[in-house]
Amino acid sequence: MLLPSNQVSSFTLVRKQPGFLAANFHRSLDGTKVVNYVQWASIEASRAIHHNPDISNAFASYQELGVSMDLRYYETAFTHRQSAKQMYSHLYVIDFTINP
Repeated sequence: MLLPSNQVSSFTLVRKQPGFLAANFHRSLDGTKVVNYVQWASIEASRAIHHNPDISNAFASYQELGVSMDLRYYETAFTHRQSAKQMYSHLYVIDFTINP
């Protein structure tokens, strides 16, 4: 079973990067997928993590464990919250899947 805690341990590197705002991990009910979306202050800040060798190595280690990653950038199109203030504008989504 793929656990969010596996991603949390290596994600300590990402949360220390400039522009990092928040990260959310969601595990599928069958335990085969974890969706992680990271919120950044800017698209530039989210793209900068790929230039950090420690983070690149952490991502590479998932592939060695038979986990595939689908990385995508998104921008917020709509947010519904109790507060009218929108906090985040850029998302970096990682969809982890265990390969059979």
